[in-house]
Amino acid sequence: MKTTSNDQTKPTASTSRGIFRLTAEAGLPSPEIDLSEGFKVILWRPSSDQVSDQVGDQVSDQVDELIKRVIRVVQDEMAIPKIMGILQLKHRTNFRENYLKPALHEGYVEMTNPDSPRSPKQKYRLTPKGQALQKRLES
Repeated sequence: MKTTSNDQTKPTASTSRGIFRLTAEAGLPSPEIDLSEGFKVILWRPSSDQVSDQVGDQVSDQVDELIKRVIRVVQDEMAIPKIMGILQLKHRTNFRENYLKPALHEGYVEMTNPDSPRSPKQKYRLTPKGQALQKRLES
């Protein structure tokens, strides 16, 4: 199955081996080759679980970096505008959803007044877990 310079529609043996190798590396079922109507190759997509795991891993890596940014700047008790200013962020909703909530959820940051989360006097501080990570990040 060697391709000549005049016939680029037929696959080469090395191309076929590459397809089989790449699908195996991706943990996908082997391609099916059907020669009944010319030449047809059936490739399988990853299951939605595989895609979700890959996307989840990428997102968690990004979230971890965003949490680290918050942890690096929080000193004592700080209000949202102060933290956002140090991080040079302008969009409060983006900051709350992508930086602050994950840091709270993971237990690195806590509210100074948890009974009134929407209080205009609300501030945030590092938990002991956050303080330990801050020390590791500084060294």
